[in-house]
Amino acid sequence: MPKIIIGLALIALAGCTHIGSVNTVRATNIYSGHDSKINAKVTYVVDTTSLSKLQRADTVTGFQCSAHRYPVDGSDSFKTSIPAMLETVFDSIQGTEVAQSGTIQLLFRVERFEPRLKFTPKFFSADADATIELGVSVTGTIDGKRIFGTSVDSQRNRSGEAGGFCSGAGQVVADATSDVIKDVLEKIGERLANSQQLRHIGSASSQVPLQVVTTSPQPPAITNQTFRVVAGQYESAVDNVARSTGCGPEGEIALVTNGPKHRDYKVECPKGGALLVRCESEGCRELK
Repeated sequence: MPKIIIGLALIALAGCTHIGSVNTVRATNIYSGHDSKINAKVTYVVDTTSLSKLQRADTVTGFQCSAHRYPVDGSDSFKTSIPAMLETVFDSIQGTEVAQSGTIQLLFRVERFEPRLKFTPKFFSADADATIELGVSVTGTIDGKRIFGTSVDSQRNRSGEAGGFCSGAGQVVADATSDVIKDVLEKIGERLANSQQLRHIGSASSQVPLQVVTTSPQPPAITNQTFRVVAGQYESAVDNVARSTGCGPEGEIALVTNGPKHRDYKVECPKGGALLVRCESEGCRELK
């Protein structure tokens, strides 16, 4: 009996590797200010070199359960989750390594991936808390000309019971990784769906004749108009404010104030200048 107890103690001290399954997600909760998809054929490619950033040999921080290893690999989940998002935005998509003439090609690149796992000890066990940060950039081209570009960052947290020998923490990390991939792809989908440049290209490629207009297609500046925030998607509402004031679409959006009752954003207008936007519970509006 003493030998058995000593053997179990040595196994616990030596540590094990616990890896969870990062599932493919359906990133389809996408807010669009338009009634239809973008009428364009799109090919997409994922930068395979950057995918390696989604693979980590260990994620644990701190001393608790540090004898064990908690690797995570979100590369397959990220790559296989992209089509469902694109199908929500575009009429036709195709994954290919080769750009096709007259077709929009989107390049997805993982810019950073920071998984962290810590443990909070309890009387006979511990809780596992995972925090995952992910940054992704997307570039759109057509016949070699850049027509779209954006970058998205997100952070997601998951907590759960660590279990015996801290073995359950691996799935906590994996679930948090799935959550952050879903959030990043949905934010990218919103920026794609509301891109005026992509919609213009889609309309131009349609077989339906375009109506000739003699006035400016840009909407007039609207003062003090409030845009409703849908499902917590502040950046989409901020982008709508920027469009309505003439700042233009696809401006760089940065959070400058995160107060208890409001958020303030700064939008760098593509044609120069900047715009301040305040978002509250009732919506977002230009801050003067």
